[in-house]
Amino acid sequence: MKRDPSHRRNIEGKDSEWILGDYGDIVLHIFTEEARETYDLERLWADAKKVDWQSFKADSA
Repeated sequence: MKRDPSHRRNIEGKDSEWILGDYGDIVLHIFTEEARETYDLERLWADAKKVDWQSFKADSA
């Protein structure tokens, strides 16, 4: 993402407690500490399938 920011499709919440970056297959959430406690996404997604993101290799094409 750092090398090619053009893959970002959208960004929401600039200048707020919760910033969301949409990169297609990846959604990036950036919270203040207070917002993280309030929304508690770890609890919300606790039953979701776990993915070993470190096993995926970046497309070298």
